[in-house]
Amino acid sequence: MQKKESIIVKSKAEYFISGREVYCIGSKEKASVFKEDGATVLSWNEVPDPSVYDKIGELRLLPTKAQLSKLKFPEFVKDLKQLHFLEIPLPYLSIIKQEDLPVGLKALMITNDEEHGEWVTKKLPLWPDIVLPALKALTFFNSFTSKELPSLLNISQEHFPALEYLDFRMDKKGNILNDLAKFSSLQHLEVEFAWNTDLIAHINSPLKALSILGAEKNFEVNDLSKLPQLQMVWLNSIKAPIDCTVFTTLPALLEVNVLNSKKIEHLEALLDCKKLKSLFFLNCGQPFKKIRDQFLPENFELLDIKYS
Repeated sequence: MQKKESIIVKSKAEYFISGREVYCIGSKEKASVFKEDGATVLSWNEVPDPSVYDKIGELRLLPTKAQLSKLKFPEFVKDLKQLHFLEIPLPYLSIIKQEDLPVGLKALMITNDEEHGEWVTKKLPLWPDIVLPALKALTFFNSFTSKELPSLLNISQEHFPALEYLDFRMDKKGNILNDLAKFSSLQHLEVEFAWNTDLIAHINSPLKALSILGAEKNFEVNDLSKLPQLQMVWLNSIKAPIDCTVFTTLPALLEVNVLNSKKIEHLEALLDCKKLKSLFFLNCGQPFKKIRDQFLPENFELLDIKYS
């Protein structure tokens, strides 16, 4: 039997899936994982046939380091009127202009790889005042060994007035918090490494979904109570205590996901969350061991606590 997906995972996917064809331009090595899923892969100097432009919904620009050094942005991108998702390497922010991107673009990924290290440390490019009125999702993808981005590259609400989804890796000093505070339209926020920051105090949007992947022992999980419209929570690798009574302060809460977090308190409080219908705990030290029989499968659409 196919395992049910969590609500928050399905919510995230909706921002990125176009239902149209996926193209990758550049490195065959970088594109191999996408080719396995059915993507069309072209070399860096190839251009898709104009007859398929309206069929392309997702495009990943994956130049090799040598190709990237020439800083030439593909001219055909602006003609992809049905383009939903675009992935571009960080250095291209130094050369792209408003007319280079389709005005109807819905999702953008800016990639920061290890090979972009000199750009990050010596000549960090900022967003070039391009306005994308239809953009709903923005992701900063950082490879495991990439240099830390110190900001969101001067991107603001004015550039993407319809933005709903934001995904970034927090810098160790927490400078990105000031950038986050400038957004007021976010509904789905995903943060990698919250450290001990006061992340939640800098959220000025009516969030429905929040994912935190990594936080230290002094992170204030109880501050979730300051987000009363929250419906979905994903907490992974949280070293701070997670007191489940905080979830009772969220009247719209539909789903709680907790992974790889060992300090779980007052789990019985989850039974008082009236709208809660999805519960997933994994590798949390078996906190349900003594009260598992109180959590009945018939009361949930998804209940996955066997390996909690």
